Amino acid sequence: MKQTLYFLLLLTLFGACNQTRNTGLTKGKASSLDTNLIIATVERNLSNMEDIPTDDIDEESRYIVADSTLDMLVELVNAYQINPKRFDRMDCQESENGELSFYTFYINSLITSSSAYSLVMWKGLSQFRAQKWGWSERIQSIYAIDPIKRLYLLLLSEKLSGSEYLNTAQVIQLCADTIFTEYHAFEGKPRLSVTNGVFSYDTLNRVLTCHTIDSPTERSLSMKFDGSLFQSEK
Repeated sequence: MKQTLYFLLLLTLFGACNQTRNTGLTKGKASSLDTNLIIATVERNLSNMEDIPTDDIDEESRYIVADSTLDMLVELVNAYQINPKRFDRMDCQESENGELSFYTFYINSLITSSSAYSLVMWKGLSQFRAQKWGWSERIQSIYAIDPIKRLYLLLLSEKLSGSEYLNTAQVIQLCADTIFTEYHAFEGKPRLSVTNGVFSYDTLNRVLTCHTIDSPTERSLSMKFDGSLFQSEK
């Protein structure tokens, strides 16, 4: 099994070298041979990522392979407009209007049951763009809350120790070449997190609520979107 890891690392590093030499976000497309090499490397890495036992390789090497694979996925979107949907073992969460998508794969971990690696893809000025998503939570729901300003509400979840979960609400803004993740939509904060609480969003009344898992009918938080910010309801 260690030979499998070494092979994955070799393909990953070789693919990364080809990307550095022949491609870039603003450079012209490389040859189809380079593209096929990157695609083959990503496919092989994804197919083996969850199957390698955690006790067979060290944690750091596993993360190196996963991080490099995510780099190549981002490159395939930005340089070649290749949709990550073509790859197996990737979860997809997509907005209803098709403007925003999150693609995630998972690896076994000694620390948690699995670690999530995500990229976010959105419509830029003339083509789709992608970048790494900087958080480890799993994307639960995506809501377009202001199509003009291109504001989206994300509901995310992450498993903590034992039976605890950390649930988060975050608003992001789509730009031409990047995604603004520091949009302070929650009374001066870009993110709102609760432990063992569950967020839900009423699209008709534009109200974000939260209740504890033990008391699903009792609201611990209620905030209404006013077109720019979420304000606590009195």
